[in-house]
Amino acid sequence: MENTDFIDRVANRLETISPFIFTLNRINSINPPRVVFLTSYDQVELELFNNLYNDVRQSLETSTRMVYEREVYKPHLTLGFFPTKPRMKEAKSHYKEVFDNPIPLIIREVEVTQKMGDQQWRTITHLKIGSQEELSRLSNGIYCFGENNRASILA
Repeated sequence: MENTDFIDRVANRLETISPFIFTLNRINSINPPRVVFLTSYDQVELELFNNLYNDVRQSLETSTRMVYEREVYKPHLTLGFFPTKPRMKEAKSHYKEVFDNPIPLIIREVEVTQKMGDQQWRTITHLKIGSQEELSRLSNGIYCFGENNRASILA
């Protein structure tokens, strides 16, 4: 395993950020690679997620390499990859019916992962965002979609 000294720096940075809600309410696709995904229409939520991404990038410095590093990160939940463009369009249409209600998520932790081979990832640790008090205040009445309530750092 690579040096993980960066984890303390990231954890310290995350303490200064408040947990936030990210609402999956938009079906989108990219061709290539013919993928359909859920994301948000809300520009404020997209900006909060991108700020989190950039804060993590800054605290990493040169300690590790972030996969798919780019200026603007597109937070999303991948729904599937498709062999042809017509199949992708068909799936996108289907998913629009399936996901007709918004799915609000509380982004309250960051998962640090390490790539192991071509397709496998190993979780190194989970880092909390903000204070427990902030999380308690935000959690009241918000539906969490399984364990999909975190962002990921790909180390």
